[in-house]
Amino acid sequence: MKCPNCEGDETAINEIDESICCINCGNVLESSQLVIGIYEGTQTNVPVNNTIGPWKHDEWFVRIASYFGIGNKLIEECKVKLAEAGHILPQNYPKEVAVGTVIRFANFLLPKWMYDDYIAAFPLPLYKPAIIKTFLVLGGDNYSWVKSTKNQFDYTIEFIYPIIVEQLFISKPPPLFNVDTLKINTYRLLHLGGEYGLNYGLKSRPLIIAVSCVCALHLRTKIPNNERFLRKCYSIYYRFVTLCVQKFNWLPQPIDSKEVFFHLEDVLTLFSKSEKEEEPMMKLPRELFYPISFVESILTTKVTIDSLKQAKEYLRDDHLSDTKLIDKESITYCFYKLLKEGYSEKQLYLLSVFQIRNLCCIIDYRLTFENIHDKNNDLNRELIAEDDMCDEEINFYLLELEQKNTLLKEQEDYEQQIKEKLALEELEKEKEIKRVARILNNRAVIEPELTLENTRDLIDSYYIAVPTPAEPWKPETLDLLNSPIGQAIQADLFTVPEFIPNFKSLTTQERLFKSLFQYFDPIIAEGVIDVSKHQDYKETWLLYTRLERILFPWIRPNWKSAFDINLSSSNSKGIVMCVGDGQFMYASTSVKAIREILKSDLPIEIFYIDENDLSIENRDYFDAIPNVKTKSIDTYINNAYTRLGGWSIKPFAILASSFDEVMMMDADVFMFNKPETFFEDKGYQKTGALFFLDRTLFDNFYEGKKWLRSFLPTYSTYLEQSRWWKTTSTHEQESGIVLMDKRKVLFGLLATCKMNDKSERDKISYKHSHGDKETFWIGFEMIATPYSFVKSFGAVIGGLGDAGAAENVCGNQLHLDANNKPMWWNGGLLRDKNKWEDRYMTFTHFAQGEDWEFETSCIKETDKITELTKHERDIGTKLIEMDKENK
Repeated sequence: MKCPNCEGDETAINEIDESICCINCGNVLESSQLVIGIYEGTQTNVPVNNTIGPWKHDEWFVRIASYFGIGNKLIEECKVKLAEAGHILPQNYPKEVAVGTVIRFANFLLPKWMYDDYIAAFPLPLYKPAIIKTFLVLGGDNYSWVKSTKNQFDYTIEFIYPIIVEQLFISKPPPLFNVDTLKINTYRLLHLGGEYGLNYGLKSRPLIIAVSCVCALHLRTKIPNNERFLRKCYSIYYRFVTLCVQKFNWLPQPIDSKEVFFHLEDVLTLFSKSEKEEEPMMKLPRELFYPISFVESILTTKVTIDSLKQAKEYLRDDHLSDTKLIDKESITYCFYKLLKEGYSEKQLYLLSVFQIRNLCCIIDYRLTFENIHDKNNDLNRELIAEDDMCDEEINFYLLELEQKNTLLKEQEDYEQQIKEKLALEELEKEKEIKRVARILNNRAVIEPELTLENTRDLIDSYYIAVPTPAEPWKPETLDLLNSPIGQAIQADLFTVPEFIPNFKSLTTQERLFKSLFQYFDPIIAEGVIDVSKHQDYKETWLLYTRLERILFPWIRPNWKSAFDINLSSSNSKGIVMCVGDGQFMYASTSVKAIREILKSDLPIEIFYIDENDLSIENRDYFDAIPNVKTKSIDTYINNAYTRLGGWSIKPFAILASSFDEVMMMDADVFMFNKPETFFEDKGYQKTGALFFLDRTLFDNFYEGKKWLRSFLPTYSTYLEQSRWWKTTSTHEQESGIVLMDKRKVLFGLLATCKMNDKSERDKISYKHSHGDKETFWIGFEMIATPYSFVKSFGAVIGGLGDAGAAENVCGNQLHLDANNKPMWWNGGLLRDKNKWEDRYMTFTHFAQGEDWEFETSCIKETDKITELTKHERDIGTKLIEMDKENK
């Protein structure tokens, strides 16, 4: 154990009181009977194992009381007394408390018996101080002074000190001193002595009495002729004060012993710490005050360690011709012989010096005997010769051999046990690692745990939405919901508004759904417990199921629950597009461009609402392209609830897709690079969701912030950075491309789908934003799922003065990557698809800025205009040629 005083880790046993002390400073680290009191450097006569609490050992008392012949009536009365005083009785001494109780209340049965008579008559060993304390406490005597060190001071000085003075100095009593001054000096000297280890060796040093005498009898240097323990403590403190005074260079040395205590005030001032706990002005070496037996114990320990180390060196160099001979009388030689015979260091550490020497002598005797006799012949020959081993010698040899074999066997068994234990622990670790890995692999959703610290490397290029962490679901929460007040909470959670959706309640419902989902996810992933039937989980699972059916009824019958959504995906990346007959002309070119110009083989899934949304001919066109499939959304989503139309299909298509990682793109979106590169984006990989900012249009938009504040109790780090919150733009997100990893952000996707549900979109969502665009990031905010925006607003791609001012870049909306390079644009290849059917955009420049000319789609700022690269211009040319051919 480490010493709290000097932080040393070497210890030895103090033979005076069997306490464990620090070798370096003498600090008592563990006492066998007494403990340090509430003041540093002082002791109280309180057993180490004593704990305070109600008495709990009536059984012991009944048995012991019966042993001493006490009747049942008196036993019951005594039990009442024990219960009343139990909080101050020694709890870990039940036998002693029982005997002390017998002495206090039943001594009339044996009126001439004393403490020792009861102890002698009892069949088990007893600890006398605990008996005495019990006797005094139960008698109501003034024993409370034992409770604390301060009370011991006061009791000693005010009551016991006059008695001691009278007994020690019968002929000439000492002069009287002021009691308050005596107390102050006692405290100060005792604390100073504690700094030098004078208050350790606890059993035999009643320090309060001894130090009180030293402080009071300033001029009396004669050692009291009294009991050993008092005389010894007095001598220790007298020697300590004398050594301190000898350090005073301004005094003539040697100092007269009668004058030592004249300088006590100087000693206390110069050798004690100041009130600010600064180092004292003068010090003494601490080792001057180590007990002799403790010093001997230290020396013995060091000699043993050094000798064993030296013996190992001799054994290592045994084969060298110039190895120095060892003194055969030394303990080093004994260690050397035993190590050579195969004993381990661990075995030798457990033996005393005397045992080591005796064992070495036995081995020397055996080796000498082996050199003279042939053991095999001696033991097997029928005739006995003069030099044969006698029976005693044979028995001695066999005993010694048996002892050695036993030691070796014990060592081998011990080492084998350690190996088996380590192997078992390693096996358990491997099992646990595999179990955790299996659970993680089977988890339906593992949402990223983001903080401002672990996203700091992305803040220059992204807006990272770090949600406010929520408390996880706890089983005791169920008790709250089942309580009378919980009925009001359930009324909000498990009901549906009759007319207008309540987004405040919806936010609460979604966050509770997420909490319950995350509670069950690892349990279901492990596959050991059926949560719908298990006694500990079935009620909470019923709660989760009710909430899921209220929020997301449209996932059935395709999925039994939300836990099955990601199980049906193919653990792959892919593109999802939502196409009706009205978007076919754009989508056909876009899909073909991905395959033929960008050379991408990513699988593509084309979703449509129903048979009337996309014609069979158009479906056949897409299905003929390699790795492209058309899918009807009502095969996966129960459209009886959603009644999808227009933009609202987009988040549901992401949900229904067979991919884990999805790029949702509009039909009129085109890219400069392969779509595979989008999934390499650092913001996407960190959060699982990558969004792009729309153009900055129509400032002084106060409705957005007002609406958000009406239903979001907490929100992510992005919200207050958003243009909606700052009221600088009516548009926040452009949803032409959205990237999601459903195994990370399924909760946010479900919340987005909910905002696009029939009632929610018609009555709330689409009244506050332009279609689906803002439902993605706001849905993620409602359910507290992280996401990221590339840190650049919508730019423009086209040409200078194309249907606008000559100095401005005019064209379609462009979106940049994290390095401010053109990434993708939406609006198709026409300059304005709503105005001109055959006028294609030009590919010469792009511009960044926030001051848009909305009617002409031009950016007025001219300070951030950049020419397109040859690669980018070539892509534009090829796309236009392909679109013309496609028509």
